[in-house]
Amino acid sequence: MDIKSAAEHAVQTTGVTTYAAAGGAVLFGLSAAEVAAYTGALVAVLTFAMNQYWQYKTFKLRAKEHKEHCESE
Repeated sequence: MDIKSAAEHAVQTTGVTTYAAAGGAVLFGLSAAEVAAYTGALVAVLTFAMNQYWQYKTFKLRAKEHKEHCESE
């Protein structure tokens, strides 16, 4: 994909997303501030969940490495 087609695709996708979000806000009667607040809260929750997942994966990897290190001694 060349730069021009990628840029056109980005503009098209952004437009569709903007209209979908605006339509959803009108449909549910939300103001722009409410949409921003709900989106911010959703992003915060998802960020927390992803952080917990990666911390869990890191802990499991370190526990495995520690166990292998202890068994090799």
